[in-house]
Amino acid sequence: MVRSALAPDYDVLEEIGRGGMAVVYRARERELGREVAVKVLAPALTMDPAFVERFQREARTAAQLEHPNIAPIYRVGRAGQVIYFVMKLLRGQWLAGVLEERGRMTAAEVRRVLIETASAIGYAAKRGVVHRDIKPEDDL
Repeated sequence: MVRSALAPDYDVLEEIGRGGMAVVYRARERELGREVAVKVLAPALTMDPAFVERFQREARTAAQLEHPNIAPIYRVGRAGQVIYFVMKLLRGQWLAGVLEERGRMTAAEVRRVLIETASAIGYAAKRGVVHRDIKPEDDL
């Protein structure tokens, strides 16, 4: 359903993440030929106006933030029953994956992750935005 709904604008290539509210896909934007991440609201939630508003508010809020450690939002949309937003595709590794693969990180790596994460959280907080969902499954 997602592939066909987004087909006029995006080639959906693969699922790259899943959470309680949404699924994230790697896709190719047809018009510009770039790869993007498309976050799609879970189908079961599209009938609940509160979840739809929360999802769209997340995109609108994130779109107001410009920081090197925050993925930019390119577009918010609806195609039939598919409610989505499009953002920059990050090519890093998930912290959870690094820890699973290596078991631990060096002190310098931990320091870098903490500084970059704190910088992004601090930037957002100064603009009245609280993330509430920082987790090891997020990109480094």
